[in-house]
Amino acid sequence: MTPPVEGREHKSVSSGTPEGGSHIVPRKRQHDLSVFLHLLPGVDRPATPSWNENTRQASDGLRLEIFRRQKKMKTGPTSPCVAVTTLWLLLWFGSPVSGAYNTGFCSLKTKTGTEVTGSVTPFFFDDYSLLNEAAFIKVENVSEAKLIHQQLYYSKSKNQVVLNEDTPLDNFWVFVDQASEDCIYKSGGEQCTAEEGECKKTAERVGFGNKKDGKIVIGSPSERMIYPTNIKKTVSFGPSMVRGMKTNKFGICSYEEDTDQTFVTIFHVLDPKSYPNMDQTQKILLSLARFGKQPGAKNSMLRLDFTDYTKLLPSQLTNGFRLGESRCGTVRSTFTTRKTPQPTVRFSFVNNLFATDTDLVRAKTIISEHQEFNLNAQLASSIRDVPVDDQTEKNTVMRLEDYRGGLFYTYSITNGACNVTTLTQKLQTDRQLSPQQLWGLDLENPTYLGVYENRDIPCDVWEFNGRSADEKSVTLYTATNEWLDKQGYDKDFFFPVERIERGNKANFYEIYAFKDNPGYRIPFLPNCYQEDDMVWGELTLMMNFNIEIAHRAIHFEYEFRSLLMKVTGIKSPVRIGGIVAIPSQTAPNKETTVLFKILGKLVGYDDASAAVYKKDPVTNQQAVKTIRKQVDAGNLRFTLDGKTISINFKKGSFAISESRERYQFVDSIGVTSGYSSGTMAGVAIALLVVCLALGVAAVFAYKRFSGGAGSGISLGMKSLEEEA
Repeated sequence: MTPPVEGREHKSVSSGTPEGGSHIVPRKRQHDLSVFLHLLPGVDRPATPSWNENTRQASDGLRLEIFRRQKKMKTGPTSPCVAVTTLWLLLWFGSPVSGAYNTGFCSLKTKTGTEVTGSVTPFFFDDYSLLNEAAFIKVENVSEAKLIHQQLYYSKSKNQVVLNEDTPLDNFWVFVDQASEDCIYKSGGEQCTAEEGECKKTAERVGFGNKKDGKIVIGSPSERMIYPTNIKKTVSFGPSMVRGMKTNKFGICSYEEDTDQTFVTIFHVLDPKSYPNMDQTQKILLSLARFGKQPGAKNSMLRLDFTDYTKLLPSQLTNGFRLGESRCGTVRSTFTTRKTPQPTVRFSFVNNLFATDTDLVRAKTIISEHQEFNLNAQLASSIRDVPVDDQTEKNTVMRLEDYRGGLFYTYSITNGACNVTTLTQKLQTDRQLSPQQLWGLDLENPTYLGVYENRDIPCDVWEFNGRSADEKSVTLYTATNEWLDKQGYDKDFFFPVERIERGNKANFYEIYAFKDNPGYRIPFLPNCYQEDDMVWGELTLMMNFNIEIAHRAIHFEYEFRSLLMKVTGIKSPVRIGGIVAIPSQTAPNKETTVLFKILGKLVGYDDASAAVYKKDPVTNQQAVKTIRKQVDAGNLRFTLDGKTISINFKKGSFAISESRERYQFVDSIGVTSGYSSGTMAGVAIALLVVCLALGVAAVFAYKRFSGGAGSGISLGMKSLEEEA
């Protein structure tokens, strides 16, 4: 348990310990993920939480280095689930810092090598157009990462190139004619400029248009697609997939004497044998990842996706690309300005969290939990199985943050033990984070990194800077609009697939089975309150239960609770629970009886002036008096379905029940704290499926030395529940 804060009141609410002596991570990622650090070798648990640095989904070259290192390990994970999860992590995620340059595959300054038999040689058109999405990453400083969209027209027959390059902040257009030695360029909103001499601006910005032996050169068709001409070594990795297309994957080692750089490049080439009517010569490049090393300089990483590679016909090149200055910059931008993801105010998800050391050699901690966030009710909860002290049993624990009541509950669903303290004492704040803050979307300098496949889902990838030197950055994968539309969601739906925090001491990977607008649920925790101060209330409504309420029970519960809170002044929705509507025994066709409980004093806190009552001071006695007065006067009513149904209370019907027999079925709600046994069983089954899927993916990846889009896990989601 968290020790008392000196100078502040801290009381144990019950003799039991809900957490069984084990730490639990609060649902706020930016608060307590650091509690896992003590599980990593050589890392002490920090006194205060710290952020973690970002990483991105590894490209194939990084996986090679990680796989090589993993094979050398003498010890393995401690359980089969940890083992398969570890291997899955090793092959699907990577550390750009530790694995950007693979010395085992290509040594520095390699000038000799043998090209293996059976390697794939891509096919290049002499004249083509190309759409390209490029992610340029400086490995030692991920804040320099940027995404560029490029539209390229290349003609070997005319010795001309037109390139339109866009970033979120700038646009650069250039026309290069090798025969006439012309370079015409335009940057941003500037006027079109004809560059003279060596075309330095063009060469500096786009890497060609420079002079060689006194002549401007545009490079070969393959050079324009970053395919090296000085190959020293090639390794084939067999069949793979990229963007849903079957490919052959291979790696190349090359060396550039002019810049003294050694490169390892991983290519995906379309496999024409897998597609009927495909010309066997069209083994075109679909993507590549290049990792560069220069002695004494930063490592570099470049990722390219060629999304539209098309041969240009002679009829399209009658006059070449002789655009002239009057037509400078007429090629339209391909870059689309994007807004950062916008999560809604209510959502839930099953989350699998993996904590690893910074080299990503092995998964040290695996945590699974069900989390819910409700900004309207100002509640946030998490449910997780935690080991008890002897490690032989599991204890299912709910942690609930109640911002209206200012309370933090730790409730054991397994044994009913409950601890309560103030949010200020537990979290050092009583203000709920916004959805943007919760996901870390309020961090500085968001950078869009393009579309990546993650668990067979095409995702928009965002990178955010952290708030301090130890809080590096966050990467968030969200499903693309196109994928959402195919699945029947709104295109602007917020659907997180994975979130990564990467720090100096540990990495944290969170994989989600997400559900937006999960339905209205308020956890009911009667064990946290004194039983002799509970009100067992009963009211009569002038309406037919079967016609008006039965099919809209969730909405009815929300409106009924909201009315009682408004009338009594009770702030926390947690204090009004066990709400059940049933047909009236005296007039079932005309009247409905509503049973409910109002929770009063917390167990262990008899003093009305205690800090736990500061934000919600209304007593049960005061609440009962107010409700009775309003019901007797006939002033209570509320509406359902957008005010189309008006519900009136029967005058004088409010009663405090002396017999609790009618409430026995209500108590079962408190046992699961708002989640049915079926829900929790579903969560457990889902987690088992995840573990098994990870195992299958790991074995497949191990055999293939690959992390293609065909492997991984994908959790199906049910249709959304109706908004309360």
